[in-house]
Amino acid sequence: MQVILLQDMDHLGAANELINVKNGYARNYLIPQKFAVEASPSNRKQLDERMKVQGKKEAAMLAESNKVISVLKESPLKIGAKTGTSGKIFGSVTSLQLSRAIRDQKGYQGVDTLIADTTAKQKRAVEEAIDNGNKNEQAKTVLCRMRSLGCSPCTGAIHSDADTVPKIIEEMMLFRRSERENRVIDHDREGSMEIKKREGYF
Repeated sequence: MQVILLQDMDHLGAANELINVKNGYARNYLIPQKFAVEASPSNRKQLDERMKVQGKKEAAMLAESNKVISVLKESPLKIGAKTGTSGKIFGSVTSLQLSRAIRDQKGYQGVDTLIADTTAKQKRAVEEAIDNGNKNEQAKTVLCRMRSLGCSPCTGAIHSDADTVPKIIEEMMLFRRSERENRVIDHDREGSMEIKKREGYF
């Protein structure tokens, strides 16, 4: 039986992928749990429309990224820093310094838009997680930020109003607790990282 995955599934495929599975597995598990829908003509048409929209968004993001790259290639950025007698700088060049240098020396503000489309994807992931979990829970939309590198299932979020790169950097500079403290993986059972490696997570 052909189904369309509604979300990423280990060992099956990625969201919006058309796959073949056994009838019982689809009708008794994937479809009731809202992990997939039957690949009917109407659902295929909806899939095509979603892929067209996604393709346009990805093309726009790629164009914006290439614009940033072309701006940065025009000439070097100049960032001042204190150095010791050996010529090595004290500390490191921060993201805030880079952001300000791009804005002031290149006159380019567009770098802030590169994170704008992530919020919609995160919202959908949260709603799907609640739908597939406790049916008594309700989805509530709040503005938050993933505070460390990694994917959203492993990285804990905090409430945050920072919606541009400079605001995020400022928030990180003012925050006095670890950026990793909400990471689910750091509070998981012993050996969980090795288990995920064996499952092919990395």
